[in-house]
Amino acid sequence: MTNSPRPVVTATVPALLAQLDDHPKEHTLLWTTGQWPSQVGDPPDAWASRIGFFKVSDERAELILEAWVLDTDLPDLHRALSVRGPTRRGEWDVMFATPWAHCWTTDDGPFCIWDESGIRLRRHGSQVTVPMGRNRFETIPLADVVAVNAWLSADWSAHELQLLLVGDRTVPVARREEPAALIDFTYDGMLLDCDTGWLTSIVRHAAAGLGVPAHYHGDLYAPAES
Repeated sequence: MTNSPRPVVTATVPALLAQLDDHPKEHTLLWTTGQWPSQVGDPPDAWASRIGFFKVSDERAELILEAWVLDTDLPDLHRALSVRGPTRRGEWDVMFATPWAHCWTTDDGPFCIWDESGIRLRRHGSQVTVPMGRNRFETIPLADVVAVNAWLSADWSAHELQLLLVGDRTVPVARREEPAALIDFTYDGMLLDCDTGWLTSIVRHAAAGLGVPAHYHGDLYAPAES
């Protein structure tokens, strides 16, 4: 949760639906929230989340709209989108003004992860497919997935979601790098928690979506088991 450095202008649900009407309803829409809402108002008296709307397929995710929405309006937005057409719920890895790199599903449908280049992980039945280079994919039996892992480099500058497979094999799935960890001598655990909020969230949802345990680097905040 953050106090925004500049005023946040929130969008109403009717205004968002009107903008989404410019896009075909037959496409699957993934709507996502970030991990860090911001306080809004003068004085600040409410919370708002940065929402991303993606057109998604088995191949790619295309960001078509983003806006700040009051958290109290999110249930109304969910109800309105549920009758609009094919819709999925998810998250994306943004803070107040950072660009997105990954989005992923958090609902009961098949678990998926995308980045700007396309699909990064897709579950289908008892298998999971991941890219293994340019135009190459590997299908892995879920029985071979031991766990999902939140990995950090020793200098905290690289953050990665990994699949841990039988035979001590590791498959990287989603990665972000944080140069501030290398150049800012004040970089500490609090900043690390902020910068890796996406990682702890995506690992938690990947574990649930694939039905496997979640492992977290010792320097990361690990969500309590429910």
